[in-house]
Amino acid sequence: MSAPASFATPALPGGPRHGTGASRGFTLIEMLVALTLAGLVSVALLGGLRFGTRVWQAGDAKAEAQAEIEAIQGLLRRHITQAVMPEPVAPVSGTLPAFIGTSDRLHIVSIVPAHVGVGGLYRIEIAVREGPDGNRRLELLWRLYRPNQVRELDDMPEAQETPVGGRRILLDDVREAAFAYYGQRDGTDRPEWHEEWDGRMGLPALIALRLKFATGRGRQWPEFVVQPRLARVEQDR
Repeated sequence: MSAPASFATPALPGGPRHGTGASRGFTLIEMLVALTLAGLVSVALLGGLRFGTRVWQAGDAKAEAQAEIEAIQGLLRRHITQAVMPEPVAPVSGTLPAFIGTSDRLHIVSIVPAHVGVGGLYRIEIAVREGPDGNRRLELLWRLYRPNQVRELDDMPEAQETPVGGRRILLDDVREAAFAYYGQRDGTDRPEWHEEWDGRMGLPALIALRLKFATGRGRQWPEFVVQPRLARVEQDR
């Protein structure tokens, strides 16, 4: 009898395979490296997200602060634009003038529309004063106009508002602020900027308010120059 034929085992494609770690998946070291890289990527993404959130919040706060300043400038611009010089009625000695212009105080008589409250002429005062905390601030005071009024407006209680008068803090944390008045004074050849203005010469051609904040907080005071309409109003006698 002939010897039984031997059957050769067919070779697998790619050559013989041995039981290696690759056939069993990732090794422990590879898993640790992958997890470490994933953690680093997650930390980077989280840090970027937090940074983006802070940038967005800071930009939003800056936009809100700037919008508030623009609203305040709009309010002041309306009052100054409507400034008038009423004709005095039987003037009394010591009567409060219709216009007072100094570097830290602007006192005018202005027309307030009826939809705001009690319409008519009001004494409007925009002043830079020192607050109880030592910081300077910009205040707005108003009172219904009386021709022979003697009492100053700064005797009004803080934060008091009534239909015919009130006092409001517009801006705080002010480092410096100054009014300037552009016009031609008596005896001068050409108009110039002045630190003070005498109301007996009428209203100035332009009124400017320059202001800087003690701390930024995203706030900047844009250039503020207003031209009054230079109207005159005859009071009822």
